[in-house]
Amino acid sequence: NIFPRVNGFVKAIYVDRGSIVRKGELLMNLEAPEMESQLQSANSRYLQAQETADASKEKYQRLKQAAQEPGAVSQLDLDNAVSRMKSDEAIAQAEKSNVESVKTMQGYLRIYAPFDGTIVERNVSPGALVAPGKATDVPMLILQDTRKLRLEVAIPEDYVDKVDLKQPVSFV
Repeated sequence: NIFPRVNGFVKAIYVDRGSIVRKGELLMNLEAPEMESQLQSANSRYLQAQETADASKEKYQRLKQAAQEPGAVSQLDLDNAVSRMKSDEAIAQAEKSNVESVKTMQGYLRIYAPFDGTIVERNVSPGALVAPGKATDVPMLILQDTRKLRLEVAIPEDYVDKVDLKQPVSFV
């Protein structure tokens, strides 16, 4: 059963019932317009934090240069500049991680085959709204590995002693 990891609309489906797929093959694309704005927002926050960190680093470097002259800069000002620089760098790193997180979420908009097999059921069409589901929900696609099948046959108790388990069985 193939479910999406994020909410979105089905943009394109590249398989249908009966399609034979390989592991890693793209099955469908979803779209989530709000994710694009989240990425732009995260990028903006990262750029702003990076600029602030660069400015703090520049200020520290100037204060450190000025501290070469005895009495020009107090040690407290120099310590505060170092602290501010490290704080701004940490904020920039956090915003960078946020950008990467949003990019990872965008990657979930592409649905790939987890293993080789055959699509045996397709329950969505382009334009459908899909969301992560529970095992009881209807999946977008059902993929089965049909290279090895198991046949189970119920044998009534009265006939069990008449079955030779060493004899091959043919079936269609």
